[in-house]
Amino acid sequence: MTTPRESPRISVNKLSEYITALPNRRRTIVKQQKRPPTVIVPYYKEAEKIVVDYLVSFNGDEEWLSTKIQELSDKTVTSDWEETKRDICIEAVDSFVEFVSDLNFNGLRCVAGEPNPEKLSIEGVQVSVRPEIYLQDNGGNVKGCVKLVFGKGRELSEDEAKYTGTCLQRWMIEFFSVSEHKSCFILDIFGGNCHIAPKAYKKRLSDIEAACQEISRAWVNA
Repeated sequence: MTTPRESPRISVNKLSEYITALPNRRRTIVKQQKRPPTVIVPYYKEAEKIVVDYLVSFNGDEEWLSTKIQELSDKTVTSDWEETKRDICIEAVDSFVEFVSDLNFNGLRCVAGEPNPEKLSIEGVQVSVRPEIYLQDNGGNVKGCVKLVFGKGRELSEDEAKYTGTCLQRWMIEFFSVSEHKSCFILDIFGGNCHIAPKAYKKRLSDIEAACQEISRAWVNA
């Protein structure tokens, strides 16, 4: 049986979905965040690693990406679940290939993000932002970040991307004292889109704070 989390917490992607969702879906999101599966299935772990490694070390090397896709295709699977996970990762990387040449991070260099960085504390809720990529200038200073979103069959809405971008901005301000919306990016891998955090910050931050107040109140009875 899943042990409920005592304190309210939520991932940034689920928070953005929560803000734009209807009431029944909101209730479900809170329940799932309070009582997550005992074993979390890492469907996109391999695809995420390929995308991060490419952006950090192999940017522009299309042959490297092709090799990684082939390696996934050749991977031996021993169950239907492993086959499904492999095929989803192949689809994710294939989708990334379609738009990667259009990416422009303002001349900043990609470095791998921390696996367990500090969380945002918003109205009593711990929000896990965890950018997969940090963006550095030539002096090694972190000036921006990139959040990867994997959601097969569910393209990220413009509103969700803007709320995620707002959280990225707040995270950058809090932990790196950097406020530049143009250097906070959200990559919707399956949607094939690169979103930039919105310039209008305060109104969306107010919505995020109100949503976190709701989540905190709903947590007790979820």
